[in-house]
Amino acid sequence: MQHFQELVADCNLLDLPYVGSVFTWWNKRGLDLIGFFPNSYAEFDVGGVSDNARCLVTLTVRQASVRKPFKLFNFLIENVEFAPTNFAASVPPEAKGAEAVYTRLNRTHYGDLSSRTKVSFDDLCPCQTQVLINPCTATFQVEYEAATRWYHLSRIEEQLFQQKSRI
Repeated sequence: MQHFQELVADCNLLDLPYVGSVFTWWNKRGLDLIGFFPNSYAEFDVGGVSDNARCLVTLTVRQASVRKPFKLFNFLIENVEFAPTNFAASVPPEAKGAEAVYTRLNRTHYGDLSSRTKVSFDDLCPCQTQVLINPCTATFQVEYEAATRWYHLSRIEEQLFQQKSRI
């Protein structure tokens, strides 16, 4: 206890005097602060060797979620699954628009595009090394497939960055 008193004295902390009941929410008063901080909470930590419990009060303001407008990326139109016949069949009748289908198509084929492009480039480099070491038809075919995959993803990534820079 003496260490705590020394700490309080070193920090120049003072106990705030108060008048009235300790539990003011029982005195027929409204809980006005709950309206301002609806996501706030109090956490009571165990005291450990002390018989006192610490109370941590976290006051957080609720963040209003703003729905971002949907943006159609040009590379989605070039996708094979975007063909008008496939697209018309995949739109559910209860959907207000085609936004859900666009989003699903974007996530399945182009989700995490930057890392997928980097992985395909990292796959291409050893294939090119193998072509230099062992120039045969099989290594050329493997290198061609890896280069095609990387070129396709890098072109889409470049289109995405160009379109995002204009929006």
